[in-house]
Order: sequence, then structure tokens, then C-alpha cells
Amino acid sequence: MKYIKSDALSFFILSTIIVNIIFLVIAMFGSFSENILFFSGSNSYQFGDFYDLLYHINDKESLIKSYGNAWNSPLIYSIMSFFMIDLNFSLNKFLLINNNLYLFFIFFGISIILTLFILYKFLEKYDLDNSLKYLIIISYLTSYPFLFAFDRGNTILFVTPIFYIFMYFYLHKKNNIIYSSFLLGLLFNLKYYLCAYAFSLLRGTKNRVILISSILIALFVFILSNFYILRDWNFIQSFLEIFTQLLDYGSHSRNEKTNWNVSHTSLYQLISQFYFWDIRPRFENYTLSKLHYMKFITYYYSLFFVLLTFYMFIKICLTKNIENYKKIIFFLLFFLLASPYSPYYFLCLLFFPIIYYLNKNRYDYFVAILSIFIFTGLRYLTHYYFEFKNDKLEAISFDPAIKTLSLVFLYIYFYKKFREEIL
Repeated sequence: MKYIKSDALSFFILSTIIVNIIFLVIAMFGSFSENILFFSGSNSYQFGDFYDLLYHINDKESLIKSYGNAWNSPLIYSIMSFFMIDLNFSLNKFLLINNNLYLFFIFFGISIILTLFILYKFLEKYDLDNSLKYLIIISYLTSYPFLFAFDRGNTILFVTPIFYIFMYFYLHKKNNIIYSSFLLGLLFNLKYYLCAYAFSLLRGTKNRVILISSILIALFVFILSNFYILRDWNFIQSFLEIFTQLLDYGSHSRNEKTNWNVSHTSLYQLISQFYFWDIRPRFENYTLSKLHYMKFITYYYSLFFVLLTFYMFIKICLTKNIENYKKIIFFLLFFLLASPYSPYYFLCLLFFPIIYYLNKNRYDYFVAILSIFIFTGLRYLTHYYFEFKNDKLEAISFDPAIKTLSLVFLYIYFYKKFREEIL
């Protein structure tokens, strides 16, 4: 029987479990409201993301054209349409939830079981003590991104196992072109922001074959699912609607972008609350001469940040002899940081790639420590000890800024490390 080694991987796993168990105890028995620990806003009812999808399935117009629902793909709606609901309650979201709660547990029960299965298949290939393998699974189930995704009922919990299965075939199977292409094509349809991963496949003949095949599969699946859910072959109109709405991606409430966001925008959103700045420049309402000085600073900060991180991302993707798992990690960090809005549950995708890295770099404590900040629930600490009030938000959390800065440090660290390894 092997003993759990004292290394960065076991340090990360044990630390996250301990911190997150403390978080769970405080969340269940403390005096904090659930809205502070998880989410508050116009869509604050529990499992709200999941039931919003079911709600809109009954209104074909809203599937593509209303309230930004084009951000959820036709494939997502097609999958959700298999979950039958009582149409008598379709006009009242709270009645919809109360009378169809079992659907949530069926859908996400299957998703979670599939995630745990593929995690264990990965871990079987590692020379790890069985107890550490189980602790890794417990660490995922108690991680704050997972708890937040479950509380919201977000489909990222369904996408995560598919992403991990893609990793499994792509990294561990020699003849992986068919499976990898098919899974990647599905992922491009399920979550549009994963399309940026295409840049990671530009180098190498095998990677380019997977890229071209996955794009063709993605287009076929998009057309088919669009027809299935809308009964309309005019997929070009749907695509244009989706593209138009994606251009406005990130126009979420100030509360969401300040308190539940790990994108680069969380940093200046946090600062802005103390100075009452209107962060996003509205060129349609103001002339350039009337825009506040700080609006330009934050606007060009975002532009500079995105261009710089994209340059670093491309440099890594186009460099020879970079291992594929490193490209996956670097891509995930890039899209998390460069996106105008990256809610906490996006971090679910990053959990196992970090485990994968720490297993290969067992004494990289710097990555382990930063990852602890990323995957633990620190909201009760920041809200309890640091709480500011103004006329915009009831409370401000430092937790998103801590997580965002941890991601930034990881991004810079991996960029330098991966570049040095090939020089």
C-alpha cells in the first residue's frame, strides 16, 4: 500500500478539502445569507440557470432572439427539450421549479456521475495511492466552482465531463482523431467560447486534421440542432442572431461582474465601486470629448489586456514541442481572463488540467498555492471582514479579485515556464 506523498499535489488536494469543508459548514450553519455565499440578483432563485432553459423552450421566439438566449446554443436547447415539463406552469418560473425539481437532479445527477467516472479513468493511469484518488474526487465535489455551478444549475456541469472525455482521448489515445474531432465539434456547439481552442490546434498535421474535422462536425451539429429545436432550416439567420448577441457578451449586471466574475474586468469593477465610475463607455450617448477620463483608462486597459494575453496565447500555441496538456491549460487561463465576463462556474473546466499538471510537476508549490485560492470558497471571509456599502451594491467581495489575480499570476508563470522549457 502506497502512502500519500508529501508533495504539491497532495498539499493542494488536502488544503482545498479542508478550506471548502469549513466553507460548507459556515454556509449551512452560519448567519450568512445564501445570496451572499452563492448568488444574488434578478435570477437568484436556486437552480435558476437550468429552469430558465426549460422556461424558454416553450417560447420559440425567445430561444434565439430574447434576453440573450442565443448565448445558449441550439444543441443545448435540443438536449433540454428531452426533459418534459408541465406546460401549465410554463408561465411561472417558481411554479415551474416546484413542480419539476426532479428534472434538475436527473440531469445533473447523470452529469456528475459521468464526470466522476472520467476523472477516475484518468486517475487509473497515475501512480497514486487509492486514498489520494478518492480525495481528488472529493476535492472536486467540494470545490467552490462546482458548488456555485450546482447552485445555479448551470449546464457547465454537463459540458465539463465532455471536455474531460475529450482530454482523455486527445492526450492518452494514439488513434484519437475520430473521437477527438467528434467531441471537440460537440464542445464548439455546447459552449461557444471553447471555439478559441482552435488556435491551439494550428501546429502539427494531426492537430490540423482534428481541427478541420471538428469544425465540419460543429457546423453539421449546429444546422441539425437548429432545425430540431426551431423546425426551421434557416440556420444562417440563427447564426447571425447568435453572432450579434455574442458581440454584446459581458453586458451583465454590475453585481455579477463585480462579485461573481474571474475575468480581468473584475479588477476594475471592484475598484470602480469606491469611486462610482460608470465603467463601460457608451459611445452612442456621449461624444468623445465628454467621456470621463477613467472610462478611457478602463476601456483601453481591457483592450490592452486582451491583446497582450492573446499574443502570449498565440506564442505558446505556435511553438514547437509544447505538450498538448500545456496548451489546454494555457487556453483555459486565456479565455477565463480575456473574456469580458467569466462567472465562477467556468473554473470547473480548469480543475482537472491543474491536477494533471501537478501530477507531472509534483513539487511545484507555487501553482498549488495559487490553485487553492482559485478553487476554494473564500467569500465568507471577504464579506465578513471586508464589507463596503454604497449606492450601487449592497456589499462588495474581494474574492473575485483574489481569484482573478491568482489566474493572472498562473498565466504569467506558465508562459515563462513553458517558453523556458523549449529554449
